[in-house]
Amino acid sequence: MREEPMVDHFKALGVSRSLWLAPEDVRTRFQSLSRERHPDAEGGGDGYAAVVDAAAVLQDPAKRLPHWLALHGVEYDARSTPPSAWVADEFSRVAALVHAANEAVAKRDAATSALGQAVANRAVVEANDQIVEMLDQLRQRGQALDVELQAMEEAGEADVDVVSRCAVDYGFLGKWIGQLRTAMASLV
Repeated sequence: MREEPMVDHFKALGVSRSLWLAPEDVRTRFQSLSRERHPDAEGGGDGYAAVVDAAAVLQDPAKRLPHWLALHGVEYDARSTPPSAWVADEFSRVAALVHAANEAVAKRDAATSALGQAVANRAVVEANDQIVEMLDQLRQRGQALDVELQAMEEAGEADVDVVSRCAVDYGFLGKWIGQLRTAMASLV
């Protein structure tokens, strides 16, 4: 069986094969190429799907880094790559916040008296405030990972173990941010 050649999403989007890419640069490049290659554009359609796929991979560091590793001949397996030490601490905190938000919503929805609703609403506000604080902390973790990748890029030396760990860490961050945003939306 013939193996398909690996797609280079960096090349498809016309950006450098870098560990770190500024999100606005990826977005700008995607918008430009998608206008040119959109099926509704005059003479367009060629390569549009490749541009969409490339942008989806390159905008998300949890996807970009494994792709970068694969292009450099490194096999990446998130399940066998240990995350940073802080991941274990944040894991339980995020789970507790999501649980607290769900409990606050259940109590609010079950409250039948004005006093019960007032007490439940206070728990909702507290859960919301804690989620906002945690989202800020997770954004800071993401920024620290960005700085780490930028430093490797500037030094011209990428440690594949560190890149793999960063990919795992970004994966947790993305998942947790999504869970917390969903929990926050349920509080409204």
